[in-house]
Amino acid sequence: MPVSARNTDRLDLRVAHETRARWERAAEIAGASSVASFVKMVVTERADALIREHDTLTLTGEESAWLYAFLGEPVREPTPAMQRAAERHRELFGRD
Repeated sequence: MPVSARNTDRLDLRVAHETRARWERAAEIAGASSVASFVKMVVTERADALIREHDTLTLTGEESAWLYAFLGEPVREPTPAMQRAAERHRELFGRD
């Protein structure tokens, strides 16, 4: 196994006895091999869901209709102000 694929980071928690007992029961119900693997699984699933929720833009019907109409409009030629702004951006940040 490559070094980068190994679990090298560690996270230590102190929890109440009742919490640990609940986690052990849940791990057993879920068929997890250990409480640690259960916690990793559950926390990873929740983290993925939170990140997905944060990174997803949800539009209302009205917003969606506006965006669809906007994207369907023909592309306009850049105004002189837009051209100056693009040139300034290239000067500051390069071509890309």
